[in-house]
Amino acid sequence: MREDPVQRLLTVGPARVYAGDGALGELGPAVGRVASRVAIVTGSTSWGPASKAVEAALSSAGVAIEVLFYGEQVSESTMDRLCFEARGADAIVGVGGGKALDAAKLAAHRLGLPVYTVPTSAATCAAWTALSNVYSDAGGWLYGVSLEQAPQAVFLDHGLILDAPVRLLAAGVADAMAKWYESDSAVDLGSADATSAGAVELGHHLHKQLVRHAKAALSGDRDAGVRVADLNVLLTGTVSGLGGSMCRSVAAHAVANGLTHLPGTSRSLHGEKVAFGLLVQFILQDRGLAEIEEFIAFLADLRLPLTLESLGLPDTVAGLARAVEIAMEPDSTLHRLPVAVDALTLGRAMLEADALASRVPGAGCKALSRRPS
Repeated sequence: MREDPVQRLLTVGPARVYAGDGALGELGPAVGRVASRVAIVTGSTSWGPASKAVEAALSSAGVAIEVLFYGEQVSESTMDRLCFEARGADAIVGVGGGKALDAAKLAAHRLGLPVYTVPTSAATCAAWTALSNVYSDAGGWLYGVSLEQAPQAVFLDHGLILDAPVRLLAAGVADAMAKWYESDSAVDLGSADATSAGAVELGHHLHKQLVRHAKAALSGDRDAGVRVADLNVLLTGTVSGLGGSMCRSVAAHAVANGLTHLPGTSRSLHGEKVAFGLLVQFILQDRGLAEIEEFIAFLADLRLPLTLESLGLPDTVAGLARAVEIAMEPDSTLHRLPVAVDALTLGRAMLEADALASRVPGAGCKALSRRPS
């Protein structure tokens, strides 16, 4: 997607959104109008809980299916295989978490096919966005690919989403909160265009709603869980689409992307890395200690791992060097911060974030060793 100071090109979101209990029942009629054969791109973990409902919905519409598993990473080698395997399909249906949906969207983009997304958790807004992230075969983030269009439709089935592990909902809260903190730091409301300014304001509303409802959602309150799921996927995606790249990724995501290149990265989720990245961003912005500690306490209440050790990552200058190098690359979104940052400053900020989190009870809870897909 081109960056042009005069002309903006925005892909705001899906053509249709089906959200609520039983939303998967609409999958068959929607897909059946345009396809007789689809390739389902999914993950080995997420396919199980969704398989019966997805198969039933498509079968009832007379749509033939072929199930394709993306594997471990959304890498170029993975995409070559998926595009080859899906070559006879009329459409792609993505079912799963962020990486499964990124793989589905990118395969559809490269094959020139419509794509429909079925998120199985509210850990990211990948079901909504016209963007796919590509990783190395080892799991290191490489680059994002701007797509020609967002999904034809997203099916956010509350029953399916709320059956997912609560850890995924918590990770999604951290990723969603970053939309406010990152867009607010990068967009000058005094000179911003109308859609960017609107996206920042929407991000602020998103943040306030998450502060109000996240803890109840993670404690099992179903009404709060539904609201937070919609916030994490639908409203977060809207901020990203309406505001464009400046409202999508700044320092927190740059740090999170850098952390994917370290040993042990598979133990933590994207949103968990973004949570740590937010702490680093706050330090780089020289926010007050009380504000940072209050934010750490909020995230710790959600049982998010916030220390490098709890994320399964190295906690020394040498161990973090590769992450710092990636985050400091010339085209990194970290440079959207309105403050100058060098590698030494970033490395120190990462260690300071780790030290501050270590002082807050609960912030060192361990990330799980198995990554949902």
